[in-house]
Amino acid sequence: MKRLIYILAVLLLMTACHTQKTGQAPHRREGKKQVLEQVVQHQPVFQTAKAAKVRFSIRYEERLITASGTINIYTDSAILVSVQPMLGIEMLRIELTPQAVVVVDKMNRRFVRMTFGELQKKAHMPVSFQDIQALCTNRLFVIGKEPSRIPDLNFRLTQEDGHWLLQHNAGLLRYTYVVGKDDYALQQTELSVPMTNYTAQVCYRQPETVDGVYFPQVIELIFNLPKLTGSCTISLQRLCFECNVNVKPLELDRYKQVNLSTLLSK
Repeated sequence: MKRLIYILAVLLLMTACHTQKTGQAPHRREGKKQVLEQVVQHQPVFQTAKAAKVRFSIRYEERLITASGTINIYTDSAILVSVQPMLGIEMLRIELTPQAVVVVDKMNRRFVRMTFGELQKKAHMPVSFQDIQALCTNRLFVIGKEPSRIPDLNFRLTQEDGHWLLQHNAGLLRYTYVVGKDDYALQQTELSVPMTNYTAQVCYRQPETVDGVYFPQVIELIFNLPKLTGSCTISLQRLCFECNVNVKPLELDRYKQVNLSTLLSK
């Protein structure tokens, strides 16, 4: 069960944050376009990032589970998450590339590999590496849309004290983004299913400037999904940008490939 929680909590970086709605009238188009352009311009930009010390705090079914780990990112190429629950020994690794997601259970020497085509069939939506990367790196995204298309999409813009709200409906999902009114930094992202209480949330907290990049030091996931309700707080420590990162995939010759159901069964 613990392994299941670890995997689900980290993989929820693929899907995303809740915020209060406002009843104020939408702003005119010129204001909306200007705000969107400012948000895009103020998104974090870097080639590499490394959190050498990460703290995962996972709440699930009234239990609190903590673990440490690392996160390495090479923009547009790879994201590597290492989870080390005991004595600094790596027990779980998640490797994401534009082609596939690989989850390695090192304790039981087995792994699952899913192409994004397979993942899209399971998720019933065209989720991509770019979408996951955007969630991990504090950027706007809409599943199935290229980042360059974001400013052209039909967002609804409203204003609350201290921040903007941007909303967009696409397919069965509603996207809600909370943006700082002064710094245009993305504070929260929400995916929700209208007419239900299903939401997946990512909240970006405690932003600081590190190596010239304005980036949150705490990322909180809050999820209320069918058969899965809980939260995961990820605290990033010893963070650096434009530094050397190791995103080399693990050699899997000595590991057994299984399907996801088998990996989660024990």
